[in-house]
Amino acid sequence: MLDIDSQTPLPSFSARKEDIARLHVEALNPRIPAGYQATTSETSETGGLRWRETNEVVMRKFTDAVQSGSLTNGDSSTSIAAHLDASEAQKTFGWKLQGYESQVLSVLSQHLELLESEKRQHV
Repeated sequence: MLDIDSQTPLPSFSARKEDIARLHVEALNPRIPAGYQATTSETSETGGLRWRETNEVVMRKFTDAVQSGSLTNGDSSTSIAAHLDASEAQKTFGWKLQGYESQVLSVLSQHLELLESEKRQHV
């Protein structure tokens, strides 16, 4: 998607950037215990996300960008299974972290916006 095709297996956990920013701000709330630490990434019951799942999301949601060459599709990076549970963080903060597809949509949408902005600046 962003021309990263690792030959080395990558850990299979991630978190949505908006969720992390929100957690940082809400951690200032006095109801959150001082020094609180929790897992902010969650994996599925099947053993975690697989980076190749991104290809499916890109094909469904960004077909035009792939066809125009703005995004590549076909990453073959492999994943190392990681089993993480964010339920403690979700319970403490009172809301559910976004899933992997939402993360992909957020990052790639922003990436495409930046590409478009660069194009407009060079016209």
